[in-house]
Amino acid sequence: MSVCHVTSLHPPFDVRIFHKECRTLARAGYDVTLLAQADWSEKVVDGVRVIGLPRITKRYQRPRVWQRIVEEVRRLQPDIVHFHDPELLLVTPFLRPARLIYDCQEPYAETMLVRRWIPRLLRYPVSRLVAFLEPMLARWTDAIVVTEGSHVDRFRRGETPIILLYNYPLLSCFDFERCSDGKTVIHVGVLSEGRGSTTMIEAMNWVARRVPGARLLLVGPFDSPADEAEVRRLIADYELENVVEVVGWVPFTDLPNWLARADVGLVPWQTNEKFPPQIIPTKMFEYMGSRLPVVASNRPAIGRFLAGLDCGLLVEPGDSQGFAEAIEYLLTHPAEAKGMGERGRQAVEKAYRWETEGKKLLALYRQLA
Repeated sequence: MSVCHVTSLHPPFDVRIFHKECRTLARAGYDVTLLAQADWSEKVVDGVRVIGLPRITKRYQRPRVWQRIVEEVRRLQPDIVHFHDPELLLVTPFLRPARLIYDCQEPYAETMLVRRWIPRLLRYPVSRLVAFLEPMLARWTDAIVVTEGSHVDRFRRGETPIILLYNYPLLSCFDFERCSDGKTVIHVGVLSEGRGSTTMIEAMNWVARRVPGARLLLVGPFDSPADEAEVRRLIADYELENVVEVVGWVPFTDLPNWLARADVGLVPWQTNEKFPPQIIPTKMFEYMGSRLPVVASNRPAIGRFLAGLDCGLLVEPGDSQGFAEAIEYLLTHPAEAKGMGERGRQAVEKAYRWETEGKKLLALYRQLA
């Protein structure tokens, strides 16, 4: 059976799309093609054929990408088209006769409220428009995939099957030898004020004075130039150039090398519209799979999760002093930190791993076949 995964916004080697879903299907014997914006025309990686779509730099150019997607799908004639962006719901009539799967990875209506490229006065109307159109258009697909239980309610009114595939980590990617120094803290993922970038720098300013040799690794891209400027300004103002290392974006295959150097993982999310309180960040499961104790914001879903597993410490969102004290405690109590890390790893091995979710994905494909 031939399968075509399509994204107009994500990079070609997105962790969920390529490393989890496409590779799972390819290993199961499916003929898998991925369409994504790229600098090449075509290559085969891990059994997945990746076809590059033309790169665009302006949002008004997106219809050009949609047109190319429709052309490629018609040329390939796959049995199933699995797409990952809400804007592609607009072109679903042109992707038939393939069976269609819409993979919803975010609460898109809520995220419109904090999109900086949308004029502030238009954000609420755009959010309401997305809240109306997304579930209505998704009814014309054959299946809807969501990453959080809270997403299910948006699509309940239709008859389209809804499958919950949590974005749990690929456990096999986090089996590595540790090479940490007992003083290293890490944050993996996009850096922004909403994700707690300012909180982390302020916390490390305090930790560095209390724990000699302590350092922070920031592994991931900035959400905007303004976020980067603010982080670098704080680093300079606090004279933390030798404490905070801005690593930047790294390929998913290199992520284990950075996690192996760390002793504590941070999830300092704020509470705002872009991060509804019921969402649990994927990075938290990656830390747990890496045997790292977690220091996280005490948001409802995260709090219930960590408190039940005893694999980390909770701090009120935005409380930089609280984060600093939690980090100091874990760095200065290695036995307790190791115990939390081991309990986190055991939880991932038992219930929170992609390998289990991959079986649900394959079951969906067998059903559509």
